Amino acid sequence: MTGIKSAAPVLFDLFNRLPQQEWFAPPYDDMIEIDICKKSGYLATPDCEVEKQWIPAVGERYDSCPYHKVVQLDATQSYQVNADCEPVSQMVTRSYFTLPPVMAWYYRRSHPDYEPLPPYRADCETPLEKEMTFIRPNAGTTITLTKNIEGKTNETVFELAHKIPNTTVYWYLDEDYITSTKDFHEIALSAAPGKHIITAVDDNGNDVKMSLKFK
Repeated sequence: MTGIKSAAPVLFDLFNRLPQQEWFAPPYDDMIEIDICKKSGYLATPDCEVEKQWIPAVGERYDSCPYHKVVQLDATQSYQVNADCEPVSQMVTRSYFTLPPVMAWYYRRSHPDYEPLPPYRADCETPLEKEMTFIRPNAGTTITLTKNIEGKTNETVFELAHKIPNTTVYWYLDEDYITSTKDFHEIALSAAPGKHIITAVDDNGNDVKMSLKFK
């Protein structure tokens, strides 16, 4: 039995039996109409796609959207550039809705139209940004090695989020190469009892490390 097939029908059946009444009137005297970022729900910045919403008056002091970023692209709009590698007159300015790697990984599951930032062109200096982050397990975790009914040691699933999912990621256990992934960055592995370091390196040399213990 699941909630959708069992509890939900009962819930809505009860709601339908309640007396039909009008919804309460919004307390407009204590509200303001303001521009909201359509994608993030924060107060809109000039770079956001905007929609009007009524919010509590104190909401005027809330934070503005931190997820819209203005970037400079080359003429093809395929790569990010900067003044060190591209004439300013040839740059194309564009606003992107961009999330940190883990947030983007979850957001993309229900928003397939999410568009990650284009990579920097090879001749441009890339700023220090976190390109990928481990989703699971957490760093410092102690993993207990268990066995299945066949007596074989169960593997642990490691998963990371990359800002550009179709980038190839190479996985290492300590100093030993394990495998590579693309699009879906998830592997299953086991290791001897003791402390180990999991390292993931992408095509551009960006890397993340995780220290954990198997016992």
